[in-house]
Amino acid sequence: MPPDIAVAVCSPITSREVAGARTLKPGRLYIANFLLHFFPATKFYPFKRALLNWAGCHLEPGVRIVSSCTIVGSGGLYVGRDTFIGHQVFISTAAGSVEIGNEVDIAPRVTIVAGSHEINRGSQRRAGKGVSSDIVISNRCWIGTSSTILAGVRVGEGSIIAAGSVVQGDLPPNHLCAGVPAAPKKPLP
Repeated sequence: MPPDIAVAVCSPITSREVAGARTLKPGRLYIANFLLHFFPATKFYPFKRALLNWAGCHLEPGVRIVSSCTIVGSGGLYVGRDTFIGHQVFISTAAGSVEIGNEVDIAPRVTIVAGSHEINRGSQRRAGKGVSSDIVISNRCWIGTSSTILAGVRVGEGSIIAAGSVVQGDLPPNHLCAGVPAAPKKPLP
């Protein structure tokens, strides 16, 4: 092999790049959310996945979404392979992105919201300008029932969020996290 041949190394496209490159289409998403509620809750997963991908989501093979899940926003949504999203889960990307990794389990009534408002000072209306921050839920996490995950949060790989927790800051990998606000309680094997 001649010495002047160079080898190019390309980095793989990350799920974050995919979520950022693909944005939700609010009109199609409205139709998809409407149609989902006519299907049995835990059946027809491939069709639901195809319908949400048509609406601008990026759902990998094996994603299972229960029919009562609602997705809104104009940002990006990426859901990794073999992830389960349970009953009455609400996902709002706002103008940001939500990335959910591979093999994640999201229990019923979890709320994931990538948007908020600045505090308006000196005005009668306290909710000021809308702001969005990305959310990342890493691979193999388990999000407990009725938990809330707020904008700008990264949940570390393999972590468990206890039921009813409010996640408002980054959490480390492989920890049981609980509370309002959620904090690491103990490391997991």
